[in-house]
Amino acid sequence: MHTLILASLLFLPASTAERVRPASEAPSVQEQGVDELLAVGRKHLLDGNVEDAMRVFAEAEKKDGATLRTHVFVLRAKLGQGFVDDVLPEVDELKRAGTTGPELDYLFGTSFHALGARDIASGKTTSVTGSQFEDAVVFLKKVTAKNDARFADAWTTLADAAWYTQDFELGSHAAEKAVEANPTHPAPRLLRGKLALAAHAAWRADPDKVDAAEDQWQAAAEAFEKAISLCGDDPQRRPLAQQAWMQLATTYLWKQMREDASAAYTRAIALDPGTADYGSINAAMPEQEFVDVLEAARKSWNAKHEGGSDATIVWWLGYANYAIKKLPEAEKLFNDAFAKNPEYWTSLYYLYRIQFEKREYAKCLETLHKYPPIDSPEKAAVPSLHPKAGGDAVPDRGGLIASLAYDVPGNMARLEALIAWATEANNHGGKVLNLEAAFLSDLITRIVPREPQYSRHWNNLGLFLRDEGDELRGTQGALEPAKKKCDEAWINKLWEASYKAYETALEIEPRNPNYLNDTAVMLHYYFVRDLERAKEMYKRGNEEAKLMLARKDLTADTREAVSIALRDTGNNVKLVQKLIDKRAAEAGAPAGEKPVKQ
Repeated sequence: MHTLILASLLFLPASTAERVRPASEAPSVQEQGVDELLAVGRKHLLDGNVEDAMRVFAEAEKKDGATLRTHVFVLRAKLGQGFVDDVLPEVDELKRAGTTGPELDYLFGTSFHALGARDIASGKTTSVTGSQFEDAVVFLKKVTAKNDARFADAWTTLADAAWYTQDFELGSHAAEKAVEANPTHPAPRLLRGKLALAAHAAWRADPDKVDAAEDQWQAAAEAFEKAISLCGDDPQRRPLAQQAWMQLATTYLWKQMREDASAAYTRAIALDPGTADYGSINAAMPEQEFVDVLEAARKSWNAKHEGGSDATIVWWLGYANYAIKKLPEAEKLFNDAFAKNPEYWTSLYYLYRIQFEKREYAKCLETLHKYPPIDSPEKAAVPSLHPKAGGDAVPDRGGLIASLAYDVPGNMARLEALIAWATEANNHGGKVLNLEAAFLSDLITRIVPREPQYSRHWNNLGLFLRDEGDELRGTQGALEPAKKKCDEAWINKLWEASYKAYETALEIEPRNPNYLNDTAVMLHYYFVRDLERAKEMYKRGNEEAKLMLARKDLTADTREAVSIALRDTGNNVKLVQKLIDKRAAEAGAPAGEKPVKQ
């Protein structure tokens, strides 16, 4: 057994041992009233009604004068409410004050189980989690060995702890006793079935336990069937009924009773499509059988509810049809699911995937634009840039980025293919869709790491935004007047965003000669500012290009790109120097002469 050590016990408030008097010292009260309240509270515990149990136990403690016989159940109810960190110090103090007996074992056992269960529920199990369940078993075995009716709920806790420690014989015995303690409630039956099915799975391959394994399978099926029967049509017990149908289906699958399993899964979904565990059903069944189950469940649900709230089934039908490549059917179902519930954003993700596979690229873009704007730029057509490392998180209300990030290689390839389509002028009546290409490039930058192998996506983003401004203005840069009527302020926003993208690419690869040239071009030709900095960047780019071209390991494409950078940086450094000289001359010109337009 593992001993619990709590540092916080050194700093307790007023002693619990002083506040809780032994039962023998209790003041005179109407004993029947207290006993009756305790019995009612314990029944609430057995039924899982923790809040009702707490209310009744608190009243009993008030009447009883806070003796151990009532306080133990107040603490037990607090454990059910999730206050294990508050209860354990009190229990430990009772122990240090000399309290002994089943009450202490009951509280320690339930507390350790609560700690382990909390780890499981949070998904943050550690090496200590298993020890907590082991400790719970040790204490609860001592409690249940006395068969004290006051602690009947300990059988349920012991059975659950035994399931986690894989002690199926103990768990089965404890679950049977839990059923005896509360025969009309479905929860103990569910627990009995779960343990029996686990025992069947563990023993079926053992030649010495074949018969016992078969008995456990039968016990599991009977337990789940009885749990379903006890749930009846009670809406409060619908979640338990859904669990029981799911478990019964799993039980059938152990015997390859696929039709029975399908029928059970259908019943589970049809009870409440909004809470069904579709992922587990999908994992357990072949793809076409999953489709058949969903269609049967939808039909059953709609027969009683007129289809008004079947969006979840419809979404999963879309997913299941997509998995078996029934693309037209899947597309219609995802559209229906999104129409029924506009918060089902993943419908749009699969629509984009389907439309891409059908090569309906214009529809792909339309679908991607149906997501909420990722940030809130002043004009949604301009994507905001990927935030700096350590900056604020990017809002992603529709989950587009999360969906794309689930399959980075696949979605990067799809988005790049869409960029190629958007930038092929022949596809669009001679016009390049620069903003669409920028939008798609921006999406890529949000799902890939800031590493050299991906830096081109930031550089491409800068290019497309820059080219859109050029197209609107009818010029390349701002050194000459606009040739078209345009919104100069809007174009400047495009170019500022372009410059930020180029800078990001350069941050990732500071020695890339192409990025040095492209970033300097923005300062030189577009903003006509920081010209000395632009000149230095051109010089560095030219030097880096020469160094790269001296290497023997460059691919043909890279060598061509670097050769262009060598040429451009060499030309641009001369041109920017001319502009610097011209501005210097004009700065000293006589009054009345016009300076260079900026």
